Amino acid sequence: MSTVRLLAKLAGVSIATVSRAINGHPSVRPDTREHIMELVQEYHYHPNRLSQSVMSGNSKMFGLLVPNLNDHFYSRIISELLKCAYKEDYQVIILETFSEYKRTIHAISVLIEQRVAGIFACTPCEDIIPMDIIYAIRSHNIKLVSIDSPHFILPIDAVLTDEDNLAMTVVRYLCSLGHKRIGYFGPEIDVKNNNRTNAIYMALKQQGIINNLTNLNAVNDRSFVTEWLKQDKSKRLTAIICWNDYYALMLMQILQRTKIIIPDAISIIGYGNFGFSGLLHPSLTTTEQNPEQMAQMACALMMERISQTTDAPLVAQHLIPAKLIFRESCVSPKT
Repeated sequence: MSTVRLLAKLAGVSIATVSRAINGHPSVRPDTREHIMELVQEYHYHPNRLSQSVMSGNSKMFGLLVPNLNDHFYSRIISELLKCAYKEDYQVIILETFSEYKRTIHAISVLIEQRVAGIFACTPCEDIIPMDIIYAIRSHNIKLVSIDSPHFILPIDAVLTDEDNLAMTVVRYLCSLGHKRIGYFGPEIDVKNNNRTNAIYMALKQQGIINNLTNLNAVNDRSFVTEWLKQDKSKRLTAIICWNDYYALMLMQILQRTKIIIPDAISIIGYGNFGFSGLLHPSLTTTEQNPEQMAQMACALMMERISQTTDAPLVAQHLIPAKLIFRESCVSPKT
């Protein structure tokens, strides 16, 4: 394996000269630098980035925490973030936390040991990063940017979905179709620290729907269908908001197995615009959260923090607007 010592011997110069030549230092004569770089190519020398970052304090690595690599939303963030980091000549270490607190803390420890320049944290509400860990990150001069994770004990830089406006857009759309009895399918309504459920709850409340709200939080439970069929048609739910497109898919399967026709009998709307959403029958009306735009904004914010020479006490929080994707699963209720 090629080393700086070997290159120095072959070039007939000191190790320091080889190091300066590789790093583009102006004190090295052009002909010497050219000769050294030819040897670098010939002997396939690759500098040790980790050692360089430890010595210089200037790492070219980022860390990215994600709960699930297979999730459509996070996979889109990962793909775009890798592109953005590459343009800035940074590499990204991706660690999967499985939404488990211990794994999240261990992953952060690994990234601190690797001396990354910054950490992008996609952490759901159930694995909030504690205050002492945030202080540990900052004590190593590692920048921290949260992506679609609004729940931190200390204020940090964040790029977030505008959940409040999105929920209001969804509810107003259903109301504009004439729906007045609207249900919700997903994590428990008003659960602590769950921004989306709370946003949906508040949007329904503002539209006067809350008294007719039914919370469906039993996954794959047919009891809802049984009870729904027993009800008088004037009291049945006519639309259901699902926490994301996976929940919508599960609900659609439950309803379709019992011969309930969507959207004639009941309208379904999801969140996330997952890859399969347009392929369902009927195709799923859903929301687009623009994860690529979130990744771009997060990377730009990270580079801004890294380039700052003085402490910046102000915390930046950017809300990314989302939009409705109109498809076939929502129609006006039949009277």
